[in-house]
Amino acid sequence: MKIVLLLISTLILFGCSSYKIKGDIQTDFAKKDIPQTEFLPSKDKIAGKPMTILVMDTKVQSKLGKQAELNSVVSSNIEGLLIKNKVNLADRTKATELGKELQLAESKGVSTYQGEQVADYVLIPHITSAVFSRKYHDAYTTQDKEGKTYYHPPRCVYEADTTGFIEVYEMPALVAKDRVEIKGYSSKSTETRRGSSCGYSQDDTNALVVAASQKGIKREKSTIKNLFAPTGYVVEMRMSEKGKAIIKTTLGTEKGAILKGKVLIKQKRSQTNDLTGKTDMIQVTVGEGTISDKLYGPYSWIILNDKKSKLGQIRLGDEVSIEYKDSIFDKMSNGVNSFDKFVN
Repeated sequence: MKIVLLLISTLILFGCSSYKIKGDIQTDFAKKDIPQTEFLPSKDKIAGKPMTILVMDTKVQSKLGKQAELNSVVSSNIEGLLIKNKVNLADRTKATELGKELQLAESKGVSTYQGEQVADYVLIPHITSAVFSRKYHDAYTTQDKEGKTYYHPPRCVYEADTTGFIEVYEMPALVAKDRVEIKGYSSKSTETRRGSSCGYSQDDTNALVVAASQKGIKREKSTIKNLFAPTGYVVEMRMSEKGKAIIKTTLGTEKGAILKGKVLIKQKRSQTNDLTGKTDMIQVTVGEGTISDKLYGPYSWIILNDKKSKLGQIRLGDEVSIEYKDSIFDKMSNGVNSFDKFVN
């Protein structure tokens, strides 16, 4: 615990000033002339119309998962994560025709969907297995350094594991864009009498299975949120006398930007395949930065990371998106969860 507190204190001390722009932007930072990016974003993209995402009911293959009603629980948890990205969520009850078409796309890899475009992206969660187990542990004693003895009574340990994945489709072509694996684990321990059979009700079993599925989603929350991270574009670059670079972007609070948020600057480029002669579009990261205290509704100023940014390559119109990462507390929680499973 002391190590954790020391680490947190260090992060606070070193992170206090990294997001503040000192001085006046107009007078203390010289404007830099930078060329336009090769593939300029459209006016609609620059305007930042929020994307619409449809999360379908979860497909549950496990009998236990169906008993725990994971078909709605998992989908609702995913929606809870995405709503924080300031996206629009489509009503899945109105997407019956699309649901049938998605089944065709999943099974045959093709789609002929011509219906209403209810979303920009469609997510189909799957729970492929849900397992519950119980185990009796006999009483035992331990002894500390001073020789004092401690008695640990008999106990029952109940465990639930869920596994699955989330398939991401891009509309209107219904082309598979991504796949996120999800694995969850939850446990409960109770004192009991010697030789107990460790009985457990169906309601309690369902609750533990639900908890496992929720932890599985939580473990991948950064991955899921990054798929639909708020996005803006570079509109200006300035440099201080000491060589500190900042960029103005269309990524403001209206699009989900947050103070001290970490961002990636990405650039689309055309690349010719020497073997086929075909030209492909690729995306490369040309910079990283932190959203500064100069943060407003329609725009923000971002302080570039000198060591992780290629200043000579950043262009007007390059994409700027928030990069979600697990907090130290999330990592600790995930670590404790894995350790509990190992011990039990």
